[in-house]
Amino acid sequence: MRWRNKLPASNNVSLYKGRSMEGTFRFGDGLVIEPVAFTDIRPGDIVVYQGVNHNGEEDDLVHRVISIRPDGLVTQGDNNYSPDKSLVNEGSLLGRVCYVERGGRKIPVRNGPMGLFRARIRRSLDFAQSEVWRLVRSVGRGPYGRVRESGLVRLFWHPAISKVFLNTERGPMIKYICRNRTVGEYWPENGRLKCRKPYDLVLWDRIAKMRGGKPSGPV
Repeated sequence: MRWRNKLPASNNVSLYKGRSMEGTFRFGDGLVIEPVAFTDIRPGDIVVYQGVNHNGEEDDLVHRVISIRPDGLVTQGDNNYSPDKSLVNEGSLLGRVCYVERGGRKIPVRNGPMGLFRARIRRSLDFAQSEVWRLVRSVGRGPYGRVRESGLVRLFWHPAISKVFLNTERGPMIKYICRNRTVGEYWPENGRLKCRKPYDLVLWDRIAKMRGGKPSGPV
């Protein structure tokens, strides 16, 4: 969603922070911004614009254009399930993301119709997965919880999960990332774990060992 900590203007690079574009961008990615005429924007382009964030504050936001109307651009985060409420007009447009700098590499951003198609496919798959796990939880909440707490799944499933340590307004937090997506958030001070299914099957046991007990809060 947000891009902050702008580097020198000659580089025209900003560091990505937020969750609304996860799966496309990672926390700390360098976003290379190019100037673009408003009339040159196409559906599927990822744009940077001045808008209002989820806290109701004015901010510079990064979202994908999903359609173009006579009165402005309709945008949506690749990791969001609904379009933004406000349109982007010519006066608020700051530029278009053309490259991502990550791990010493400069990766072209997929804009235009193909970028929009890939974003929609990814969103549909994520929604389907979340619905399947919602059904599993409602039907077999007890058995699922026992499997999770047993730690048996970790014996045969080893997803590549990386950790990012952050300082937030609610205190220190560990963010767990798999395949460019946040799959878990853990607050060490209170033992609270928020986790995407089915990754709690491996994270629950891992964090319980860190705390010497069971994490608290929703999983």
